[in-house]
Amino acid sequence: MASREDVALAIRDRNGNNRASDTPSLTEEEVSTIVRRLSFSGAAMDEQDEHPQQDEQHEPEPEQDDGQDDGQDDGQDEEQDVNQDPNKVQIVIRLRPLERAPEEKDPESFRVLSDVSLLAQPPKTSQSYRSTGTATNFHFSRIFSQETQQTELFEATTQPVLDAAFGGKSGLVFAYGVTNSGKTYTISGTTDAPGVLPQALQYVMDELPRRKEHDAQPVTRVTATYLEIYNENVYDLLSPALRKRRALRVQDCDGKIQVRGAVEKPIKTLGDGLELLEQGRRHKQMAETNCNSDSSRSHCVFTLHFYQHVFAVFVRLVHGATGLRMQEASKINGSLMNLMRCLETLRWNQQHPPSLQKMVPFRESKLARLFQENLVGSDHGPLVMIVAVNPSSHEFDETLRTLKYSAVARELESCPDGYILRPRWPIKEEEAAVNGCTGISCKPKNTDVGTSPMESQREVAERNLHWAKLELENEELREQLAQTEAEKMQMEVRIRAEIGNEMREQLQQIRTQYQSMQRLQREDLPSARKKRERQHAEESEKLRVHVQELREKVRECEDEIQRIHKRHQAEIDKLQPQLVPVSVVDNM
Repeated sequence: MASREDVALAIRDRNGNNRASDTPSLTEEEVSTIVRRLSFSGAAMDEQDEHPQQDEQHEPEPEQDDGQDDGQDDGQDEEQDVNQDPNKVQIVIRLRPLERAPEEKDPESFRVLSDVSLLAQPPKTSQSYRSTGTATNFHFSRIFSQETQQTELFEATTQPVLDAAFGGKSGLVFAYGVTNSGKTYTISGTTDAPGVLPQALQYVMDELPRRKEHDAQPVTRVTATYLEIYNENVYDLLSPALRKRRALRVQDCDGKIQVRGAVEKPIKTLGDGLELLEQGRRHKQMAETNCNSDSSRSHCVFTLHFYQHVFAVFVRLVHGATGLRMQEASKINGSLMNLMRCLETLRWNQQHPPSLQKMVPFRESKLARLFQENLVGSDHGPLVMIVAVNPSSHEFDETLRTLKYSAVARELESCPDGYILRPRWPIKEEEAAVNGCTGISCKPKNTDVGTSPMESQREVAERNLHWAKLELENEELREQLAQTEAEKMQMEVRIRAEIGNEMREQLQQIRTQYQSMQRLQREDLPSARKKRERQHAEESEKLRVHVQELREKVRECEDEIQRIHKRHQAEIDKLQPQLVPVSVVDNM
């Protein structure tokens, strides 16, 4: 049996030959099963939150901008079209109006300097102000102010993606941002102001008749799938409602990412598309009751399939959602961080030689795998990332982190040279070759992998089958690793929850003891005061008695002195006649 090094070398040589060869054309049935992957937790697009009306802005005092671009290139500040370079990932910013009372003062933390430049000035209440206190200047593909209308946003971001889909290129539009930043309003909108998804359905239905008349290879039909990713499980929102939902399997079939068992329904009119959205919303509402999940705890992916072409994908991601249970929040944050790692790794591969390139961690989350073909697929098209920004100072730190994460993908190309999807070898063909079936060429395209020109076709097929089995084993091991990582994360979440509960119990005990001590002190205070007063009264009484005794003794002494004085005076008076004058005695 060949060593690991020989197998790895053979696989690399084989893949190199496959990339050099022409890719076989897909049939209509093969094209229809293509699905995008990417693993991240998020909120559903059918959540109906209301976009607030714009309030008057408070102009803050200008501060010096001494911040750096934090990963953004110091590129041109001039205006540029969102889809100027179709190979680049387009990062657009949309600011939502401030939601505040008229008497409240909320300084403007994010200031639009131009159509491509945004200044982030940390407020004094933020952690960024306490750590650095400097402003940060970001550059993106396009920045939409708070006055931007839904139609303007759709025409600038989503309509070019649909045009590319009519031309045979896949596309991706997704929203990203912190809680209460306007993601739902951007994707779904309201009845009076529909978001980019309802407008996309309207645009596709309006364009289909015209395209059929003018295009050489027109789109014959359009279908849709509607998926939900909750706690790293994929569910179908268009399948019949069941008491317990069945998780779908995401798999790689000949280099194409597919969700096995997903229901694909045709769309012939705008009403059909809106009905699918409503059906998904109803099933999502049922999931909220049965699974204890809500729109802030899952991602929803609405996919349009264009025959004979590929399709565009609409998905809304959630970052920094509040009010979640610990496990769900961990899934969301883990998925978002994995998405950022994928983008960072792709950017690294673009900027470094092949010898230093890294493997992109698409398999670590479901949502990342769904978006994999949009980033590295052969039929890639426009990829638009709409970053929703809440300009409120209360959400500044979270929003700043979102902008920094988004800036990583600004110069990313949707089909980088550093990472190309490796075509998989069909195992059934290899097994058929081993059994001696004809019609399948098993001759290797490169004989440098250790195969001599005289080696038989059967030995080559056996080696190729062994390689394919090794690949299957590797994929199973990767899935087991991902499952182990998920179990480890769940265990960590459970341990953290237990530790948190213990800490809360200890804090509650300390609080109870402290309150008991305060209560006892309050109860003992009157008795202590009375005791001190009683002791003071007793001591005062003792002192009064002692003083009285001293006074009695003083009076007795004074009386005794008076009696002695009187007695002495009487004796003096008695002896007075007996005294002889001194002068008479001297004369004698």
